[in-house]
Amino acid sequence: MAAGHEPIHERQTFRHRLFKKNLKPDHQVRLANGEPLVSHGHNVVVGDMLPERADLCLDEDGRLVSQGEFDDRYMEMLKWYDLVEGSDPKAEYIPNVKAYALKVPDRFSESPGMVDIGYDARKPAPDVEKTHYYDAKNDEMVEIMKEQGAALETTLEAVRNLLEESKNKRGPGRPRKDAA
Repeated sequence: MAAGHEPIHERQTFRHRLFKKNLKPDHQVRLANGEPLVSHGHNVVVGDMLPERADLCLDEDGRLVSQGEFDDRYMEMLKWYDLVEGSDPKAEYIPNVKAYALKVPDRFSESPGMVDIGYDARKPAPDVEKTHYYDAKNDEMVEIMKEQGAALETTLEAVRNLLEESKNKRGPGRPRKDAA
């Protein structure tokens, strides 16, 4: 009934019999050039990946396959799914091999979506210096220039100096104080 494939019922998918791997879960995943695969600062190991995705994306040594080889594997896997009558499997979207390999179910929310391996929703986003602000009057994003900050500081300094000078002056209609 499964034609030699290993069904994964909770995700409604399967491990394809032709591509099934028996890599150790702690085996370091590497790119084609030998560098380790890193996602969100986390070195990816085979155990982090979904088994059906690891089968399609990795070779026997635990390296990511080329995009061309992945395309062929992905199309072979699609043949085993029931597609809508009249649809062309060759017209289906084929994802990027690295992006496809790094996706796992989202365990941070109740959504059925996928997130990258190593993603932590509780980790705050890094502080980013704002470069634009929204101008509601003109409905556009306006670049914040560092010169604007310097010009504002100069204007504030001039206003402070004028206020300081006006403290010592008497207003109109007030008599002068005699030096005693």
